[in-house]
Amino acid sequence: MTREDFETIARMQDEYLRDKEVLVIDGYIGNDPSFRTTARLSIEKVNANIAGMQQKLYFQRDDRDDPEVQVVYSPNLAAPGYPDERVIAVDLENGITRVLGSDYFGESKKGGLRMWNDKVYRSEGCRSTPA
Repeated sequence: MTREDFETIARMQDEYLRDKEVLVIDGYIGNDPSFRTTARLSIEKVNANIAGMQQKLYFQRDDRDDPEVQVVYSPNLAAPGYPDERVIAVDLENGITRVLGSDYFGESKKGGLRMWNDKVYRSEGCRSTPA
């Protein structure tokens, strides 16, 4: 997906969510403090079941600081032009996944873990040096 396509999806989703009640679930991914990552799920309130399941997966955090990784989820927004009008748009560079048109809980789980895995893989503490 091109940057332009991602930005088009982001604008469409942000506009759609502007008039909706949205739940925000904050937490940590990872229990090792050296790899712990602040995470956020934002999702339409009418899909609170997904938010509830995601909250069980995150380690608790009490701050409301900006997250390192974020999933913005709008199950009820169709993505015209994409298969089955669904799209999962991933921006690893900025740590954001946008999900449109899918009400599958696994998308919120995978969205955060995908970005966390990339962050851990790229970290100095994870790289090994050749012998």
